[in-house]
Amino acid sequence: MADQGTSPRGRNVAGAGVSSGGAIWSAPTLDLKRRLIYVGTGNSYTDVETGHTDAIVAFEMDTGKIKWVNQVSAKDNFLVGCRQPGVGNCPDQGGPDHDFGSSPVLRKLPNGRQILLGGQKSGVMWAFDPDNNGKVLWQVKVGGGGALGGIEWGFAADAENVLKQTDTVIAGLDIARSYSATNPIAANDKLTATLTILQAVQSYINARKVAS
Repeated sequence: MADQGTSPRGRNVAGAGVSSGGAIWSAPTLDLKRRLIYVGTGNSYTDVETGHTDAIVAFEMDTGKIKWVNQVSAKDNFLVGCRQPGVGNCPDQGGPDHDFGSSPVLRKLPNGRQILLGGQKSGVMWAFDPDNNGKVLWQVKVGGGGALGGIEWGFAADAENVLKQTDTVIAGLDIARSYSATNPIAANDKLTATLTILQAVQSYINARKVAS
């Protein structure tokens, strides 16, 4: 998904311009209240600067126009099979391949507000404000990241928790408390809640391994 006006990086054998862009790896999320469609995008394939990769993008449902974009990782230039930077069509500066590989999740909180969640292959769970052009509300790293790691291929959420398997751990996060984190004390509570659930789930996994 290349930006409009992005300059091509070279030409292919047919003479067409080769521009960078982020693939959409998952199903879109519909927001009927705001008449928007949300997608998560992947990394860039070239060194051409773009603001639409590793991002959550909102499209107007009735026109197809972009309403807003929030890119969380810039210059993530990654191409499978590239071992030497700048050789062939390989990017000069390689990135970590931190796509949004899962569909964004739109949830209603107990206080009536809505939150848009995005899980990234960096291992970071992001929360965006759908009423404020996708402004980041909070972010929490819940697992190791990488080209084949982090949060990938789907996660689930209800009004209080978001669950995602990261490596061998299912991470839980109190959405309501995180959403209301407006001071350092509340933010610390959010992190403590996350770590406590992680430790509890890991203890359960370890116990199952011993039992088997």
